[in-house]
Amino acid sequence: MRKLLFFMLLGFTAVFSSSFTFKVDKVQWYSWEQAMELSKAEQKKIIVFIHTNSCNWCEKMENSTFNETHISAYLNEKYLPVKFNAQQKETITFNNKEYKYVKNGRSGYHELAAVLTGGRLVYPTSVFLDQEGRILQSIQGYQEHHIFEMIMTFFGEDHHMKTPWKKYVNNYQPMSQPVQFVPDEK
Repeated sequence: MRKLLFFMLLGFTAVFSSSFTFKVDKVQWYSWEQAMELSKAEQKKIIVFIHTNSCNWCEKMENSTFNETHISAYLNEKYLPVKFNAQQKETITFNNKEYKYVKNGRSGYHELAAVLTGGRLVYPTSVFLDQEGRILQSIQGYQEHHIFEMIMTFFGEDHHMKTPWKKYVNNYQPMSQPVQFVPDEK
């Protein structure tokens, strides 16, 4: 009897899971160079997610906030998202200047991360850039999805150009966040 129940449950699970799948949009991360190039051509803003490999809050933000379907879909539509490791060793050219890794004790940091964060190397940090690569705002620390949603739309919809942040937050209407079931096409 237990075997029969087990196989029935297994069969039901297989049928149900093949009938419906979750539609999950993932953030499409670009390299720094790709984003700078595409930004000019597509006239899109850039968001730089500055992290390190050993940062637990960075990993949490990537696995929670950026995994929210409405967040990732919006970032992919309105921005060129860049995931930037603040301890990477590759030299990067930005605005005709080379930025390098700087050894500092047992670890170090990338000079570009220091420039983008205004010298405040806190991880994670999300930096919003305009289409020309100018820094709009650097947001330090882990952000829950409902807070990050307000921040990304504030810059993504150009509210920062005409509305004070406090007024924007007081009048903010959250994006809809439905879970989408998409039947497999057979």
